[in-house]
Amino acid sequence: MDPELQCSATDERSSARVQLMTLPPRQRAALDVIVRYYRATSEPCPASLVARRMSVHKSTVQAHLSALHRKGWLRTANAPSVPTRW
Repeated sequence: MDPELQCSATDERSSARVQLMTLPPRQRAALDVIVRYYRATSEPCPASLVARRMSVHKSTVQAHLSALHRKGWLRTANAPSVPTRW
């Protein structure tokens, strides 16, 4: 692999990790549920599942999903959710 490209990929992952740490804890928890579900099933994650796992109301999850979408972490603003990066 071209060292320049490899460095770029490493920088990108590092940048994503830093951005992840700047997310509020509840948004990070919601994203974690979504990513785990997506990795296990290769299917979009329903908001009702995120709500059950986080023990919150579905409307609260919808607000988190919208925020994660605005920040570029989800492909769609609504459930079912598919992560853009992880």
